[in-house]
Amino acid sequence: MALPNRRYQRRVDEIGPTEKFIGVGILVALTGIVVGLVYHVRTDREYLFDVALSDYAGVAGDDAAPVSPSSVTDESASNLAEVASDAVSPTSVFPDSGLAEWRKPTETREYSADDLYIEIDGRAPAYLERGCTGLVVGTYQHIGEEDRGIDVYVFAMATPENARAMYDAELPPDAEQFKLGQAAYEVGGSVFLCIGPNYVQIMPYDLEESSKEAALKIAERIAGN
Repeated sequence: MALPNRRYQRRVDEIGPTEKFIGVGILVALTGIVVGLVYHVRTDREYLFDVALSDYAGVAGDDAAPVSPSSVTDESASNLAEVASDAVSPTSVFPDSGLAEWRKPTETREYSADDLYIEIDGRAPAYLERGCTGLVVGTYQHIGEEDRGIDVYVFAMATPENARAMYDAELPPDAEQFKLGQAAYEVGGSVFLCIGPNYVQIMPYDLEESSKEAALKIAERIAGN
């Protein structure tokens, strides 16, 4: 049995120019909305953690604890500088933790300035603007508890001044600094420090007191103390 013709069915040649114009306008508007939504979703994450050049400018200032460049050893600065080279050895960059329950990294993730965004996503522009030339990442693993680890990010910067600029940009205004490398501070169990032309971040997976203590111990070992 044939279906009855519905009243809203019309042939194309019966649609007037005004209706066609309105239809095209609606289609263009909908396309613009979809494109805008896609662009927003792609870029929203990129700048979620971005650090503007003016953020925290000069926060270290006169309140910073006095630190001496001589507190970092030539050997530790030289080893860390290898992150800018083509081949990085976990042994040369990540020393033994000095703690029986924490195993040093057995492999690393390495990034050049061009692919830095793969690891740190939207934060990459702030690092590149301050002269980052590469990054190497390693994880100290807890022996016996595989779900516990401490990630260490070693950013190779163009100069010690660049390393300090990045450190200052991320330094919370109320952070208490202490003498390790050129400068260091701890917040939420994570340790941040400058060693020569390198900016180092040491971040435990959890907030266990033993993890915080291990992070500080690893920072001291990396700084050559």
